[in-house]
Amino acid sequence: MKFRKFLCALILALFSLQTFNFTALADEGMWPFNNIPRAEIKKRYGFDVTDEWLRKVQLASVRFNNGGSGSFVSPKGLVLTNYHIVEDIVNDVSTPQKDLAKEGSLAQSNPECLMPRPLPRGSPKLQRSKLSRPKLPDFVPT
Repeated sequence: MKFRKFLCALILALFSLQTFNFTALADEGMWPFNNIPRAEIKKRYGFDVTDEWLRKVQLASVRFNNGGSGSFVSPKGLVLTNYHIVEDIVNDVSTPQKDLAKEGSLAQSNPECLMPRPLPRGSPKLQRSKLSRPKLPDFVPT
C-alpha cells in the first residue's frame, strides 16, 4: 500500500513539473550557420560576426570517418578534437613504457608527432573506422 501511494505521488510530481518552464542558463550556444545571433555576440563580446568569418569557421571544421568531428587549428593540418574520437589511435601509439592515455604527449615539432602504425589491409579495425593517416607537412607551433 505504501509503495502504491509513493508511486502515485511520484507520477503526480513528474506531471506537475512539466507545467513549469525551465530554460538553460548557459552562456555558450550552438547555432546553425544561417541563424547566428550576431547582434547578441556583438553586444556581449564586442565581436563582429561577418560572413567572411563564418565561411572561415565553416571551412575549418572536419568530419572524421568514425563519426567524430573537430576543427583545423593550423594551416598544416593540425586538428583539435575530443579524446574519444582519437582513443583508438592513442591506444595504438602507446607502449608499455609510455601510456599516452594517462600521461599524454606534447609535440614541439613535426618529427615529435606520434603517428599511428599503419594497419594491414583487410583489418577489421581499419574497415570499421576507415581512418586515413596522412603525413603532416612541417609542424607550425601556435
